Amino acid sequence: MNTSSTVVAPSGDSSAPGARNPPVFTDGRPVPTPDADSRPYWEAANRGEFLFQRCTACGKPQFYARALCRYCHGRELTWERAAGGGRVASFTQVSRAPSDAFARLGPYVIALIDLDEGVRFLCNVIDSPLEAVQIGARIRLVFETREGSAQKIPQATLVGLDPSSVG
Repeated sequence: MNTSSTVVAPSGDSSAPGARNPPVFTDGRPVPTPDADSRPYWEAANRGEFLFQRCTACGKPQFYARALCRYCHGRELTWERAAGGGRVASFTQVSRAPSDAFARLGPYVIALIDLDEGVRFLCNVIDSPLEAVQIGARIRLVFETREGSAQKIPQATLVGLDPSSVG
């Protein structure tokens, strides 16, 4: 059972240890508010780069950003840039959106993506036919800007589609 709690720093100070700011909402969909651990990741996303951490003690990659290695609890973590390729590990098609902000997108696909570098993340599959999304499908990273925010959000799009196989 996870008993950890989220701490919102006073006065919006996201540099305090353990501080997490709530997301900002622009077009109704959340936009992240970077904190001390995630700031390098989100700044890179704005440049069109996907960063993940690697532990110098055990050598394992990890995503999402943390202060410690999730495997060995080492404190020496470096940032590496993903090349941008990967595969769909799992997915679901959302037909009933959780809110009006997402309803205008629907139906849409949420997927777990395994990047070639060995990290997994959750995102939308965009600019791709819904019926073409399948486990094992190759993707490339793309970055979406949400209305009302300059923050880019990593998403995936399918690659190598045969147009004649998509109905």
